[in-house]
Amino acid sequence: MATYNEIELYYRSLDEAYESKQKSNRFNKDRSHNATIFRFMLDKSNKIYMFCGELSILRRGFQEYVETDCGDTEGKRIMDAMYDSLKRFLSDDKKKIHIILENSISLSDFVTDLVEKDLFMVALKKGQVELKALGDNLTSKEGLSHFTYTDTQIVRIEQDKKEHSAICTMNDESYFNQIKTVYQNLSRFAVSMSV
Repeated sequence: MATYNEIELYYRSLDEAYESKQKSNRFNKDRSHNATIFRFMLDKSNKIYMFCGELSILRRGFQEYVETDCGDTEGKRIMDAMYDSLKRFLSDDKKKIHIILENSISLSDFVTDLVEKDLFMVALKKGQVELKALGDNLTSKEGLSHFTYTDTQIVRIEQDKKEHSAICTMNDESYFNQIKTVYQNLSRFAVSMSV
């Protein structure tokens, strides 16, 4: 269980590591830290690339989990901070989020429980969000860890898909290029989900 103040300290530690321009890793162990890393990525980047299961970070169940884990008030503050960053990010038409889902799903089913469904759909229609999915016939995807990386060399890769524990690596060009290559390879097999 993390408090909002602890999460803010974690955010500052991410910022210090990033601004140092030195290779560094920051571990995160739960959804509140996951939301904070995503917030940090939104604040520091122009382009974000995600390989994920169902974009759970933007779903009601994720928010409810954070609010239960951290307490209603603290959890809401943590999630509101992330959504404020998402709104600022999407208010700039030059910024983009590229998403590859692990499994294909209809768009109507995909958006049903998004917290900011309208914001997401507007961004999707404007081309600020690119949404693709891997086909069910690509069996090797099951063993891949979910990850997110940015054009500013911030990389978050999950160690455990269910618990959302992960490592956030910054300023490591070699590692960044490896993850970027994995994403580009997945993108070749991914199919666009139309609006």
